[in-house]
Amino acid sequence: MDSFLLEAHKKIVSSEIKQRNKEKKLSKAEQASLNQDQESDTGCSTSEKILEVSNPVTKISAGAPGQNSHRKKGAENIVQLIADGIKDDAQSSDKAIPCDVISIESLNQNSSTDSLLSLAQLFDKADDAEYGAIRANQEEILRWYYYGKEFLTQKAVKIYIIFEKIS
Repeated sequence: MDSFLLEAHKKIVSSEIKQRNKEKKLSKAEQASLNQDQESDTGCSTSEKILEVSNPVTKISAGAPGQNSHRKKGAENIVQLIADGIKDDAQSSDKAIPCDVISIESLNQNSSTDSLLSLAQLFDKADDAEYGAIRANQEEILRWYYYGKEFLTQKAVKIYIIFEKIS
């Protein structure tokens, strides 16, 4: 029974580790493609760039429910609200600014979008950290359980040996 529980726990932990590694690999690949897209764009307006950047955020939030099982219920809603805010900022700018022209106005428009994106990234990091803390607490409880069980087993063996000596 104990070996079955231990084996089941090992399978669960290994599958969760594999899932986290897969999610990290996907997010790194998406980040690399975003960086590459930003470097390769040269003749577009800032509103087009903002829309392109906001699309991956909505794709991340619309992922399969199995991938985001550890996330809070409202996480997707918050990411969607941030993505909508980015789109609203892009649509509210009336004029298109060429990419090769850098002005104070374009920097101010991009700063609100950048702050929304960094807010989304911070939320994602905090959510992952919270999941990691919960997982660490669960593992610690399980270790204490096995320690207590082993302790009781050793005490029972010692008591049995004492009774054997008496009789």
